[in-house]
Amino acid sequence: MGMREEPPRDPQEWTWHRIGEAASPEAEALAGSKPELQRWYGRLNGRISNHTGVRTHAGEQDALYGTIVTSRDGETLRQHTMIHYYVTRHYLVTIGLDLEELCGLTELELSAKMSTCDSSLDGFFLLIGEALNRYMAGMDHFEEQLFRLEAEMRENNGMRVLDEIMDCRYELLRWSALTLPMREVVAAAREVFMDEAEEAVEYKRTRLRAERIVMLEKQYEQEVETLLRMDDSIGSVRGNDIMKTLTVFTAVVTPVMALGALWGMNFKEMPELEWPWGYAAALGLIVAGTFAVYWFLYSKGWTGDILKRNRQKSKH
Repeated sequence: MGMREEPPRDPQEWTWHRIGEAASPEAEALAGSKPELQRWYGRLNGRISNHTGVRTHAGEQDALYGTIVTSRDGETLRQHTMIHYYVTRHYLVTIGLDLEELCGLTELELSAKMSTCDSSLDGFFLLIGEALNRYMAGMDHFEEQLFRLEAEMRENNGMRVLDEIMDCRYELLRWSALTLPMREVVAAAREVFMDEAEEAVEYKRTRLRAERIVMLEKQYEQEVETLLRMDDSIGSVRGNDIMKTLTVFTAVVTPVMALGALWGMNFKEMPELEWPWGYAAALGLIVAGTFAVYWFLYSKGWTGDILKRNRQKSKH
């Protein structure tokens, strides 16, 4: 894609230089025609990460410039695509703008919106605002995923649920990594343009949108951390229940094991072997001993929680 100059409603006020690739004759020609762009353009080669820079105390040549990573791999968080930008009071330069990746607008929709912008700052923050708007749609999907996970956690808490919680944590980290440079740009714009930024409609709209995203990210982060703490607590409670159940079971079957071991010995002189009613007496003693141990544990309240919880689960 070559260079495209897309003027807004009043082309005398500002111009948008839209260039497809940094390594192109159009980009080199533009940088050669504007001395203030040469240093910025010279550093684009090899740029693979987010960057925000400001140029102040240069009068009309004050500028906001940098690079924004617009998409990342869901597994490794490595960058996929990025946009380079340079904004002054009179013109906007973008290199590598992918409409579908950045904001999901068509060329016609973008042209219609850009034609309403009164300044280069407005035009730039219209792009940033549309990108944030698309990210917010993705975060709405994340919210639904989080609600489903919370409902699933009430029914069944296992390793799969824990894996899904960790997936949500990584997903939130990915959204934060994508929106952070745009939030930084919003803050840096006022550093460069001061009150002019506050008067730009699209800047104010984008700033409010960024604040909403920060609010949502903090809320989702708290919810994910709460789910992790709940999973840890549930695991501890279940571990205690298992140990308690095993302890109670061991105590209850102790008479069976003890008497079984006693009468399983192979000594020659065992008078009980000659008793005609010995088998019935042994069974009775085993049952009575087991019942006595169980009744002792029950009277102490050491089995109540286990039994009540099991009955509640069976009702559900």
